[in-house]
Amino acid sequence: MNSTILTLVRKDITGFRKDRTAVMLTFLVPMVLIYIFGNVFGVNRGSTGPTGIPLAIVAPENSPAINSVLAALATEEAFSVRRTWTDKTGVQHLLTEERVRDDINDNRIRFALVFPDDALSDERFGLRVRLLYNPRNDIETQTVMGLLQKNIYTAAPSFLFASLRKRAENLIGVDDTDKFYDSIADSVSTSFGIDREELRASMAADSNPFASAGTTDGAADIMKQIVDIEQEQLTGKEVKNAAATRMVGGWAIMFLLFSVSGSSTSLFDEKKAGIFNRLLSMPVTRAQ
Repeated sequence: MNSTILTLVRKDITGFRKDRTAVMLTFLVPMVLIYIFGNVFGVNRGSTGPTGIPLAIVAPENSPAINSVLAALATEEAFSVRRTWTDKTGVQHLLTEERVRDDINDNRIRFALVFPDDALSDERFGLRVRLLYNPRNDIETQTVMGLLQKNIYTAAPSFLFASLRKRAENLIGVDDTDKFYDSIADSVSTSFGIDREELRASMAADSNPFASAGTTDGAADIMKQIVDIEQEQLTGKEVKNAAATRMVGGWAIMFLLFSVSGSSTSLFDEKKAGIFNRLLSMPVTRAQ
C-alpha cells in the first residue's frame, strides 16, 4: 500500500517538474509578486508613507515669514524640496515660475509651489500661494495637497499674527494697537487664567498668542479660510473627465494582457497536441 502511494506521488512530482508553467506559477510568480508588492507598500521602510516626491519652490529671498514655511516643508519626509536648477556649465540658479512651468510641461517634475511677490502684503491679511501641478497621478496629487496644507497651516499662525498687527498699525497707529493688544491680554488673562505678562510678551513676539490656551485647533480652522492655496493644472486641461480616461486606459490594458496571455497559451497547447506540427506540414506558406 505504501509503495503504491509513493509510486503515485513520484509520478505526480515527475509530471509536475516537467510542466515548467506549473513550476513557475507555484514558485517563481509568488516570489516576484511578494517582492513587487512588498516594495510598493514599503515593507522594508521605516515609514510606509510617500517619500521623496519632487517639489519645486519659487519664493522671494530674505522673507522670514515665507522661510518659516519653507523650513517646515524641508523637514517633511514626503517631499524632496528643490529651489535651484543647474545649467549646462554647472552653475546653479534659483528657480523661476517660467522655469518650473516648462519642467512640469516636459514631465520633469509634477508639482511646484509658487510664492508670488504679493504672497504677503500689508494691504490684506493672509497668505497667497499657487500650486502648479501635473494630475497624472490623482492619488499622489491629493496626497501632496494634503501635506502642503498641513505644513503651511502649521507654520502660518506666527507670521499671520504679525501680518494682522502690521495692518492694525497701518490703520489705527502703533500706540492704539498696543492699547488694543493690552485690552485683549487683560480679557484673556482674566477669563482663562493665563499669565498676563507671558501672554502679552507672546503677542509682542508675533507668535500665536493663544497657543497656551489650547485653542490651536481653532486657529487651524481659521487658517483654512485665510491661507489661499490656488491650484493650477498645467497639463491635461483638454481632458473632460480625467478619472474616466485613466480607468478606461487601465482596464483596456489589463484585458489586452489577458488576451495576449490567452493567445500565447493556445500556441503552446497546439504545440503539445501536435496541431502546430500538422499545420507546418500542410501545403501552406509560413506567412499563411
